Amino acid sequence: MKIDKIISLANSKVRLMFLAMERSLRTTGCDLPILVIPYDDHLFKLPEGSSWWEIPEITNWLRVEKSHPMM
Repeated sequence: MKIDKIISLANSKVRLMFLAMERSLRTTGCDLPILVIPYDDHLFKLPEGSSWWEIPEITNWLRVEKSHPMM
């Protein structure tokens, strides 16, 4: 199996835990891109190599339906 990216969940409330995970990965030599699915609209600045993974059509629909984005 070949892993080509890491997918995680985060928002500003778990920022420190996310940054600790990211730093741990980088310290071990992992340079894979990290796609981050937001829990909600409380985003924060991600470190280099990480990006928010949002699909506007889906996130907008979830908001209209009052569903939690993790669903």
